[in-house]
Amino acid sequence: MATITCRACGEQERRMKNALFCYKCSSRHYDDMYAANSAIKPHIKSGTIKRASECTCVDCGKPAKDNDHRDYLKPLEVEPVCRSCNVKRGAAFNSVYRPPGESVETVEKLIAVLGSRRKSRKAKAEAA
Repeated sequence: MATITCRACGEQERRMKNALFCYKCSSRHYDDMYAANSAIKPHIKSGTIKRASECTCVDCGKPAKDNDHRDYLKPLEVEPVCRSCNVKRGAAFNSVYRPPGESVETVEKLIAVLGSRRKSRKAKAEAA
């Protein structure tokens, strides 16, 4: 265990030394990642987005293994990449981790939108 500084909120917390986010931000990051990956599945099935295995890596030209999101809030914008290039690219941006210089107001609006989406998903799950 080591003390890490969260990339999103700047809080310091004891986590594994390779952790990028605190527990709170990590949970939101993985919620966004799950939602983005779920959003592209029907498009892959219908053929509007190619399977990564049918493409070559946009970075190095090797056979692609993953469709990489650079921003989880834009779930249909993906690039086919091989596994090693995906690791080199690092974490995608999302509601808690935004590019430097993007206003806090914009991030707060995105968080509000995602929060309402989560509530509607929970309501649908409870109704079923």
